[in-house]
Amino acid sequence: MGIRNKNPNKGKWIIPGGKVNFGESLTNTLIREISEESGITIQIGALLGVYELVNPPKEHRIIVVYNAEYRGGNVVSGDDLVSARFLPKKEIQDLYGRNLISDVVVKILIDAKIIR
Repeated sequence: MGIRNKNPNKGKWIIPGGKVNFGESLTNTLIREISEESGITIQIGALLGVYELVNPPKEHRIIVVYNAEYRGGNVVSGDDLVSARFLPKKEIQDLYGRNLISDVVVKILIDAKIIR
């Protein structure tokens, strides 16, 4: 996870991701975006869920979440993140209790049974 460096959700912990380029598959987008934003390489696993984020008048996102396996690289923060690192479950729960995780990521983590 990483701390977002721009609005919306500036200063909140997020799961890195980004826009799909024309003609690019979702899985290739995820591999590229994770590499750009955190410096690591991953292998895509199962689809975990699809989420819609609507904040009129300027934001409407479809968020597709996959399970992924770390394959290599050192975690570094890209331009979109202030900080990026692997977090243990206990720390994620602490960040949630302190309202430091974006709302959509909270929904994802609840669905994944990482937080309650």
